Amino acid sequence: MNTSGSEIKIISGNSSKELAQKIADYIGVPVADCTVGKFSDGEISVNMNETVRGCDVFVVQSTNSPVNDNLMELLILIDALRRASAGRITAVIPYYGYARQDRKAKSRDPITAKLVANLITAAGADRVLTMDLHAAQIQGYFDIPLDHLLGGSILADYFNQKGIEDLVVVSPDLGSVTRSRKFANGLDGDVPLAIIDKRRPKANVCEVMNIIGDVKGKNVILLDDMIDTAGTITNAANALKEFGAKDIYACCTHGVLSGPAIERIDNSAISELIVLDTIQLPEEKKIDKRVVSDIIYKLEKSERPVVFVGNGVRLAGAHDKFLKLIEKMNIPVVTGMSSIDAIASDNPLYVGRNGTTGDRAGNFAIQNCDVLLSLGSRLSFFQTGFDYKSWARSAYKIINDIDPEELEKDSISADVKVCCNVNELIDMLNDHITGKLQPKEKWIEQCQYWKKTYPVVLEKHETDLKPNIYSIYKKLTNLLNSDDCLVVSAGTSRVVGSQASVIKEGMRFIANPSCASMGYDLPPAIGVCIARENVLVMVVCK
Repeated sequence: MNTSGSEIKIISGNSSKELAQKIADYIGVPVADCTVGKFSDGEISVNMNETVRGCDVFVVQSTNSPVNDNLMELLILIDALRRASAGRITAVIPYYGYARQDRKAKSRDPITAKLVANLITAAGADRVLTMDLHAAQIQGYFDIPLDHLLGGSILADYFNQKGIEDLVVVSPDLGSVTRSRKFANGLDGDVPLAIIDKRRPKANVCEVMNIIGDVKGKNVILLDDMIDTAGTITNAANALKEFGAKDIYACCTHGVLSGPAIERIDNSAISELIVLDTIQLPEEKKIDKRVVSDIIYKLEKSERPVVFVGNGVRLAGAHDKFLKLIEKMNIPVVTGMSSIDAIASDNPLYVGRNGTTGDRAGNFAIQNCDVLLSLGSRLSFFQTGFDYKSWARSAYKIINDIDPEELEKDSISADVKVCCNVNELIDMLNDHITGKLQPKEKWIEQCQYWKKTYPVVLEKHETDLKPNIYSIYKKLTNLLNSDDCLVVSAGTSRVVGSQASVIKEGMRFIANPSCASMGYDLPPAIGVCIARENVLVMVVCK
């Protein structure tokens, strides 16, 4: 029964919870309360916790791995809705599993694509909505209406926004030529098409034979409907590289990524892999290469980028790697309240210190940047302020933290959240940046202008005979050499020390960033003396 115009309800199985939530948020309805679990023997259990009588219900469920569990969840959900008198049931199947066996290629082969279509119809679905079927003819296997959506236009929009020059679209095999041609037509400009001529000796094994078309000196986009074991796409990418292609981008609608796929992609010539969210990828299948590529792209395209470094860089043992990285990036650096010794004060890329215990130059840079890369910093209100949404207010924020719960705190507003050890992220960034990024000369000059124009210690205070704690700190730290250490107490000592200390290459600044840490100063100073012989340790007590 079709009751178009009645109340809409969105229900999700376990395979597509994130996508269902995105759809619900987009159309402005909540996801219906439905629990899909298992009995102790492994059978699927479904509990519909709200009425669906007469409603227009959309069941969002991809039939990806574990395909049998997800398929049974879909069928049982449809059956439950039919028995609960739903007005219309639409099976939204972003990824349609069992689609690869769509014909009898040899004797005694099953046609699983038709079998699954029969099962969905028999369960009680009134309509099916799916995306990029493995073979277009599967649409005819259904005896109910089917809407077949294509992901190529979404992927084309993504690449149009990137604005990559000298593009050529490459079809990974002869069967994908039509799809690749439509995709190329959706790109800005007159983008040519090339074809990979390959031989597949057996299932999931692919051998590239030849390339039809010109790819030498071109940026290449490889398009496929799905990437499973990634043998086809990686062999194609490696072959294209041998034929003289520059950057190679791979994209697909369905990121199945089974078996050795992740390892193959990481070790291939693919610069970036883009997949749609038809399949909900677990964290272990989210490829770091793509994230790193996106970070570098954002930094390259920005006009006012800033690297914000926290003490997590030292804790991860990545300080030397970080210094190497910022030299490659050519991007201004701002330090946090616990990391003021991350970079020397006279480094041409150093701007200042951020937060309530920072300085004007550092805060100016943060508040005026357009892309902010935060490495190893736990962004407390001391650094973001109590109105955290106004921190780096105009910036595209890329935030790194090793703890996923930290990235989900209300005090952080991030466009990209990178959950990993900062040591690993810095390694990957160093690996991907082979030379030096083009410096943002005007932006660097602006940052250095702020640094020079708004010093923490004014010139008149340096010569004034009256005691001034800021000038005293500056003079004391100027007496220290590289590899020396400054330990400061809590309260005013730490705040002023964080602002006015002059950091030299290799020098350490140790303070407790927490509140109410009276008596902190001497114990760490003794610890430094024990750990590092022949090092001058200066202690500023409260």
